Amino acid sequence: MISIDRFKALKNQTLYKKASLLISQQMSGHISLDKQFIDEIFKRISDEFPEDSIIHESIENRLQSEGLLVLKDYLDMKTGRMNADLDFLSDNDTLCPEKRTVRERYVVLDDVRSPYNLGSITRSSESFMVKEIILLSQHLSPDHPNARRAACRTDGIVNCRTFSDRSIGLEYIKSLSLPIFALECGGASIDEFEFPSAGIAVVGNEEFGISRELLEMSSAKISIPMFGCKGSISVSCATAIMLHAWCNGK
Repeated sequence: MISIDRFKALKNQTLYKKASLLISQQMSGHISLDKQFIDEIFKRISDEFPEDSIIHESIENRLQSEGLLVLKDYLDMKTGRMNADLDFLSDNDTLCPEKRTVRERYVVLDDVRSPYNLGSITRSSESFMVKEIILLSQHLSPDHPNARRAACRTDGIVNCRTFSDRSIGLEYIKSLSLPIFALECGGASIDEFEFPSAGIAVVGNEEFGISRELLEMSSAKISIPMFGCKGSISVSCATAIMLHAWCNGK
């Protein structure tokens, strides 16, 4: 761990990032800073921003979690760092697949391009009984760092079967011999749709939607009622809403 003397010599962005890291490690229990070191962190930041009331308010609670958290958020804002959900998971957090309720339910991602959407859908699938994700894509992999980050470790629980060759992927989907329905604009409302207990949900590309061939394979088309002027939401949000409705239908 860095010494107080070395910490005192840090400046600008290096100072802010190091201070934020030390606070994170202190709050997670990975290190134990003494009162002198914590005082020095607050003093250095206070000297950098003497007019900022947020810093001075947090100084009053410097030895409490609230004070440390306020300062950490402030430093992250100054460095332009954005926290993701994974940042709030400790190394001791574990996921137990045995606790999951799983049904014979599959989600087909038809040429979804965004790693974030893939990871987010993986996370939703883990919560909403999905057995497997079927990814039809020549461009995206579940191993992409952003996909894994957005999945928040659920990618180790929900299998993502990837097909770069669409024809092979389509044959696999047919081989499952389950009812197929497509999440697409202009379909029946998910509030009225009678979801199958086992089946395959198809979700399309962020820009072009679901391919003609998969639409033709689908026995039903469903949509999410919208109440805004935009009339659309992200594919990851739409999938989460649909999966929750599917769970409610049991």
